[in-house]
Amino acid sequence: MSKGARGWGLHQEAHARELAGDLGIPDFVYLPATVQKGNAWREVSDGLLISGDAGVILQVKARDPDAAARDSPAKAAAWVEKKAAEALRQAVGTRREIERLGSITVTSLRGYERAVQSAHDWPAVVIVDHPALPTGIRLDHERTCFWTTLDDWHALHTQLRSTTHVIEYVKRALQSGLNPELGH
Repeated sequence: MSKGARGWGLHQEAHARELAGDLGIPDFVYLPATVQKGNAWREVSDGLLISGDAGVILQVKARDPDAAARDSPAKAAAWVEKKAAEALRQAVGTRREIERLGSITVTSLRGYERAVQSAHDWPAVVIVDHPALPTGIRLDHERTCFWTTLDDWHALHTQLRSTTHVIEYVKRALQSGLNPELGH
């Protein structure tokens, strides 16, 4: 049953954070902050992983399974590339917004609050969830963005079992310059 495109995306954003908290430490996984921008309220990120002064910015893009079932491989690839680029722009916006505000308060999955004054050197983790992900998608290497699928995000946390190690792994993977096919 479809939850609608945005509803499904919100479900998958929460799922990505819960995986990190369940397989790591919920104290190190933070919900998106909500800040006022003009007359509107905006969410800053889809979540953050923070350990000490190190962190990553989470952005999740999820395709509704009902819509994905109608996607050809070419349409699925186009959706992934479009949404991944959108997520990267949002992560850059998160860094910029934290710097603009000077500080944001975020709440961990356990309910603890923490002030974040800077995220200028934090990489983005863009999690792409498309039920019919075609093979051969290699997103552009971006030195500040770690591309992954929801299944690989789960596997990474299962293997490392530490939020600190996940943050370190993301940084090492980006420093390596390797650009594996999405989902591999």
